[in-house]
Amino acid sequence: MRYTQTILFAAFGALFFGSAQAQFQSAPAQQPAASQRVQTVATGETLSPGQEFSNTVVLVRSPNEAGWKMGVQSSVALSFVKPGAAPHESYAAQLMLFPLKDNLSKDEFIAYIKKGIDADTPLSRFKPIESKLTYTTQRGYACAQYSGLTEDKDSSTGAPAKLQVRSLYCHHPHDQGIGFMVAYMHRGDSFDKGLPAKAEEFFKGVKAVVVTHEAEPAVPQSVPAGK
Repeated sequence: MRYTQTILFAAFGALFFGSAQAQFQSAPAQQPAASQRVQTVATGETLSPGQEFSNTVVLVRSPNEAGWKMGVQSSVALSFVKPGAAPHESYAAQLMLFPLKDNLSKDEFIAYIKKGIDADTPLSRFKPIESKLTYTTQRGYACAQYSGLTEDKDSSTGAPAKLQVRSLYCHHPHDQGIGFMVAYMHRGDSFDKGLPAKAEEFFKGVKAVVVTHEAEPAVPQSVPAGK
């Protein structure tokens, strides 16, 4: 499942950097949804707090804080990055779509997500400190919530960097065969005790898009004269 966490670490320049054109689109939050003017945001551009992005599958808002910028972009992934106050400290928040089989049992779903996380954090590079993966239907559909503390032994600073990750892997409630991952991450010389709350706030801004088609109104039948 290297289409999940690998791209997340990419926001810190660790494993990957994408240059594909973003296909998620942004619109000014103050305008009514029906009149929003869609615009493309370039990589590195500063974002407004809570800036909205969406496509036909999912809607996401950038973290509701100043200083966040557009990060890695592709047709299936969108990330936001922010430097921290301390040297070698940075944050990233991300949304990513990935293929996911339908009709998985609870145990199969958890096992699938765990296999991907393990593949993306090889022991040859990452030293696990804490890791927790739990199943949840709090959103009304199947999700796996992950929290992890890890040391990246391949740090550019010479000393192992400490990584904090909070992520949510969900089966889309409407689109068959599609999952989405939303994550919030911190990298630095120490851990950020406030990260869990920041992650939960970011997760609240991510919503699955469910397209509904209203039935067309019935065409009134003409009544013959005299009836």
